[in-house]
Amino acid sequence: MTPRKEKDMKYWKRFACLAMLLGLLLSMALSVSAEDGGESGIVTGNAGSSGANVTWTLDLATGTMTLTPHTMGFVSGKMKDYSCYADTQTQARWYAYRPLIKTVIVEEGVVNIGNYAFFDCTMLESITLPSTVKKIGNGAFLHCSSLKSIVLPKELNSLGESVFVGCSSLTSLSVAEGNESFVSVNGALYDAEKRVLYAVPCGAESVNLPSTLKTIAPYAFSSCRRLQTLVIPPSVSTIGREAFSNCASLREIELPAYLTRIESGTFAHCLSLSTVRLPAALSHLAADAFWNCPSLRSFSLPSANECFAVCDGALYNKQQTALLLLPAAAETVTLSEQVKQIAPNAAMGCASLKTLALPSGLTDIGHGAFYGCTLLDQLTMADPTAPVTLGYGAFALCEQLCDGDVNDSGETDVLDLLALARAIENGSFTLPQLLASDADGNGRVDANDLIAHLKAIAAGKR
Repeated sequence: MTPRKEKDMKYWKRFACLAMLLGLLLSMALSVSAEDGGESGIVTGNAGSSGANVTWTLDLATGTMTLTPHTMGFVSGKMKDYSCYADTQTQARWYAYRPLIKTVIVEEGVVNIGNYAFFDCTMLESITLPSTVKKIGNGAFLHCSSLKSIVLPKELNSLGESVFVGCSSLTSLSVAEGNESFVSVNGALYDAEKRVLYAVPCGAESVNLPSTLKTIAPYAFSSCRRLQTLVIPPSVSTIGREAFSNCASLREIELPAYLTRIESGTFAHCLSLSTVRLPAALSHLAADAFWNCPSLRSFSLPSANECFAVCDGALYNKQQTALLLLPAAAETVTLSEQVKQIAPNAAMGCASLKTLALPSGLTDIGHGAFYGCTLLDQLTMADPTAPVTLGYGAFALCEQLCDGDVNDSGETDVLDLLALARAIENGSFTLPQLLASDADGNGRVDANDLIAHLKAIAAGKR
């Protein structure tokens, strides 16, 4: 072979390799092809855990999306997991088209629905799942507010958390005949023995729970906004985190006597919840379990409980030396003399609180304890000179307390600035001085607060 021909051969080999590589890349990338009409079109791409082992196709004209499996070696039909974060690298590739998706058809051979696969597809009305689907990942249908019905397939044996949260049009969850892992009772989803409640459709107005029930899974009732009352059977001993979050119409609930733990966010954003009877066996209560329950006026608790006590509707430790949780609707609070500590976040977001009286024995106020108590304008202490440790942001956003009146003269002027400067130099503050001075609400007073008050006085805001 001549040098010329050998050079040409190398060139064509390189060209062929590049062409093959380009073809492979194009087959893996998202492609869009317009039909003859111009206004309608087909969008397609990969959805598989290994790329092209699952492909998706969306008909823009009809809003129908199809998931199709393809055999690639030992990998067949497994979808990729996605996230619900605003990140184009981790979101589903069809996320940008979600307002157009009305119907999803998953073809036989697909074995799972990936995490957050159809998150926020608010126009999705129906989905068809094949018998081959064995797993549905976390948040797979989160906030699919138009989804009306779904039949869980025969082979399904694994269900993630918050799968149907925010599906406000969903009134029933159905299970295909022959499924050995799950059962539907009055539209709610349980394990086969009806010991674990996994999900209640968000459109449900009432639910009768079976006496066999032991566990309410995380997010099980989350966003059931029409649910007003619920009787939990005494057999229940475990309730997962955020199990009742965003149940906006839930007014009252009595928890089972053998329940020992109330987890993070269990009743968060239950806007109508007014009274809660805590169980005798309770030993753990997450600080944010009742976050943003603005109608909550009081807790009640059997005296036999060994860990907690209730006084004037507020929750304390058994010895009543620490305030643990204040109901959000409380307006006036006077703590008893034995209270030495206010727990972190104990009264966070108590937007109705106006008056607070602290005892002389108080030594510690935890971080965020009164964060966001925007109406709090009267704070008294039995001993204003007593040293109190203040956690970060303990009174953040309590703007009516921070009036700059450091010397308690009833006015805010240059004399307060001088008093504040001396206190900063000496590093010595009483709690009233600290609250009056802490302009940025971070739990400490420094030159930044002095400058803030100086600007406020100069601007006539004090």
